[in-house]
Amino acid sequence: MAAFESVITAYKFDPKKSIAGQLQDLADKHHVKWEWKITQVPGHGSPIWQAYPYVDDRPWSSYVQAAGTQAEAKLRSALEVYRMLRG
Repeated sequence: MAAFESVITAYKFDPKKSIAGQLQDLADKHHVKWEWKITQVPGHGSPIWQAYPYVDDRPWSSYVQAAGTQAEAKLRSALEVYRMLRG
């Protein structure tokens, strides 16, 4: 998976576009299976969702992020991938 991480690191992201969408497009272009694992965290009054990417059926759980909605958790996780790999 280090090869795809290198692709992400080298890619010039457009700040005006969705990071999650650009990651998906990049995966598609490089024939990498990119999915999101989104689950509800049990035991909270209001829902808390956590999300992280699965890349070629391998969890990238080090990029897990949580939020009050599924969409926000996915966005935060995508931004974490960007932040960690791009510095």
